[in-house]
Amino acid sequence: MSNIIVTIHDSLSPIRGGGGLRTLKTALEFKKRGHNVRIFAPSNTTIIEGIPVECLNAPIKEKMFSTTLKFNLYLLLKLIKNRNKIDIIFCHNAIAGILCTFFSKVFGKKIILDVTDIHTEYLLSAKKNVLKRLPLMFFRKLEYWSFKKADTLIVVSKAMRDLIVKNGVKRDHIYVVYDGVDVSDFDTKKERKNHISIIHHGGIDAQDGVHYIPMAAKKILKKHPKTKFLIVGGGSRLEQVKAVAKKERVLDSFIFYGWRPYSEMRKFLKKADIGLITRPNTLPNNTILTLKLLEYWASATASVVPKLNAIMEVSSDKEDALFYEPNNYEDLADKVCYLIDHKNLLRDIQMNGMKKARAMFQWGILIKKIVDTSLIK
Repeated sequence: MSNIIVTIHDSLSPIRGGGGLRTLKTALEFKKRGHNVRIFAPSNTTIIEGIPVECLNAPIKEKMFSTTLKFNLYLLLKLIKNRNKIDIIFCHNAIAGILCTFFSKVFGKKIILDVTDIHTEYLLSAKKNVLKRLPLMFFRKLEYWSFKKADTLIVVSKAMRDLIVKNGVKRDHIYVVYDGVDVSDFDTKKERKNHISIIHHGGIDAQDGVHYIPMAAKKILKKHPKTKFLIVGGGSRLEQVKAVAKKERVLDSFIFYGWRPYSEMRKFLKKADIGLITRPNTLPNNTILTLKLLEYWASATASVVPKLNAIMEVSSDKEDALFYEPNNYEDLADKVCYLIDHKNLLRDIQMNGMKKARAMFQWGILIKKIVDTSLIK
């Protein structure tokens, strides 16, 4: 039996984002196997399903530097205080991972990094000013340093693995474990209605490209005027998306629900016929397997997705998804209209996605793989 600390910068209670879901399920699997598990993470409770939690404040995007510094300071204090009761640190992503890697090397602990986003690549892709990019280049070196020094590095796609290897990290300690989905959490029977409903749920930040949806909606609504657009979630670009919808005069066809608990996704996806992923073509977006795709599949929601490497790694055009050119809202609109006009293809994509989720992407299988990989001697 090992003493394992599981840590992440995202909230685990309530669950905030796919990383939180993946990390909590991993912690529970460690506990199920008889290990002594504690969680150091943002949480509104001090115990989650029998696992004790040391609560931390989550970093805030609007004050990322100061709140990340504060998060890491308190995490470091907790790690030092408990250093004699730690054998393994399982850490999700670099906001906590860089510090945990330093700590593990100083105190001789095993460190497993579970990476679903390369944070500095996202920040660099958004910054054009040279002066703002310079400090990010330094942190990028630290992020890749942590990848090199981890005892085990788990990543979410082959595309991400290949990028990391290209940046000097040895392939022999990198393992690919995709994100997953609990298929039992979703209903595959859709609500009956006299119109098509199109959904986007989750983050609405620069890397998500959600503003393309109201731009595409103008063309979609000319051909299919009853179509409704369901936007579930929030982020720094939410007001921009609303402003674009207003400018394009499509706001009446949009329903903005804001953030909703993960447990409510079942009811929203039950309403949806088509699910959109709108991430632009950037280096980091080509490496991530967004959880939305798997949830669309599990709920028999037809997926319209950009041609990005990690997404194309697991999906097939006109079989379980319909591809469009990223950054191209005209092509997005054309592909959505094509799907609406070809009901047999719409149903085929819905059913094939559902089958793929059940065959390849069930959390029950994937979390066991994460834990098996973590415990390799």
